[in-house]
Amino acid sequence: MKVDGHVFRMITTHLEPLDLQTRAAQALELILGPANTDLPLILTGDLNSPPNFPPLNLPYNILINAGLRDAWNEVGEGSGLTCCQGPDLLNAVSSLIARIDYILFKNSWKPIEAELVGESQSDRTSTGLWPSDHAGVSASLHLGSS
Repeated sequence: MKVDGHVFRMITTHLEPLDLQTRAAQALELILGPANTDLPLILTGDLNSPPNFPPLNLPYNILINAGLRDAWNEVGEGSGLTCCQGPDLLNAVSSLIARIDYILFKNSWKPIEAELVGESQSDRTSTGLWPSDHAGVSASLHLGSS
């Protein structure tokens, strides 16, 4: 991608939800493939890997140990829980209990802020639906020295 004259690589992904070995293999494939770059890189997605819950955090740790940084850990406030509202999106109280959606980055990005979207009661539609089964993660990053 190119924004304001700056070239960077953007990856978005959704890792396998049910099988940890496949999810870990997918994370490694990202590191050895499209994330193997000296370009400034942003990787976003549903990694299905909570950061502090072994062994489910294996894919997350593969990415972090390869040099990616977690925008939420650096500039987010609170728990950052993103998953999961009820399948019909009608649960009266938020049921977000895990952080599995991320904005990761490396190579010259500086995180400015990170926040969740779609996680508050006020985000529900007039008919009571949550906007999605996951809260979204939004971040502002500045391209420069990190």
